[in-house]
Amino acid sequence: MPMTKIARAGVLLASVAALTVAATLGGVWLTTGFGTVALPTAPAGPDGRAVAGPPVLTLDRDALGAGGVTLAALRAAPFRPIARRYARVVDPAPLFAQESRIAGARAALVAAQAKARLSRQEYARDQSLFAHHQSVSQQALMAAQAADETDAQKLVQAQAQLDDLLAGLRAQFGPAFLEGAGAQALLAKLRDHAAALVAVSLPGPGSPADRIRLETEGGGRIGAGYLSAAPVDNAKAAGPTAYYLADQALEIGSQPMALVPLGAARAGVFVPESAVIWFGGQRWVYVAGDGGGLVRHALPDAADLQPAEGGYVAAKGFAAGQRIVTRGAQLLLSQETRPKDIKTECPDPPECDG
Repeated sequence: MPMTKIARAGVLLASVAALTVAATLGGVWLTTGFGTVALPTAPAGPDGRAVAGPPVLTLDRDALGAGGVTLAALRAAPFRPIARRYARVVDPAPLFAQESRIAGARAALVAAQAKARLSRQEYARDQSLFAHHQSVSQQALMAAQAADETDAQKLVQAQAQLDDLLAGLRAQFGPAFLEGAGAQALLAKLRDHAAALVAVSLPGPGSPADRIRLETEGGGRIGAGYLSAAPVDNAKAAGPTAYYLADQALEIGSQPMALVPLGAARAGVFVPESAVIWFGGQRWVYVAGDGGGLVRHALPDAADLQPAEGGYVAAKGFAAGQRIVTRGAQLLLSQETRPKDIKTECPDPPECDG
């Protein structure tokens, strides 16, 4: 009974793996019924002995399709170094309480302004009437003067109280929540649990990044926008602290990792998550060579690799337009590293056709 394409691909990859492991280092090409495995000449290490490198897997189009292996070209993407910094989700309750006190102080100031204005008008009227010997006694004039002075003093006190509350808000939360429609919009998002206030430890002095990403414990990444410097620095932070507004609600008191961009952007390529495999504690992808072979290439270390939405941006080791395996890389790795003493049920692919 004829085998399906998937079964034939499995036999192919098993045969490729066995030949790969069994071959010795050197310029060796091993041919199977569906593809070829090439072991490039091994370079010499510091001790003079050969150092093994990943084999080159060469498979025909049908075998790739049957195994679900797909390739795509890398696209250019800007790379900007990232610093991983401590962050903490701040409880907004004290902010709301301070804003409530400020709202009360504003109302009290408006009332004091109205009362002082009225007292000043009454005192001015009584002065005019008394000067023209009309129906205002000196005692009434003195009472109007006292009321004017008292209400003027109350106005000063009301203004001072509001100023103190605003200064307290600035000292604790910075200027972003002080005044204007923008501040009210920020408060509305926090009250509606549509955002979160996050204190982030900055990498150092200088202009903070307008946008950062927050990495939660579950591995999710959330964007956040800069609000202001935090006058009261985070006690656990090694440097200055800034407030950011996360694009969605987060658990109060949680400590996401902040991914803070550093410096100017430089050229890089976007590597999709689906292309990346882990092997030997390192990230790898399969790259299509000039001769059509697939070679396992390591992604660069953290200094030249940064997480991005749906994958990574690599600053070196790859070029835009280069073709990599975006699906099926794990299958290639499992077959590449399969022990040589595992025998397949049908070692000779043509015999499986019957």
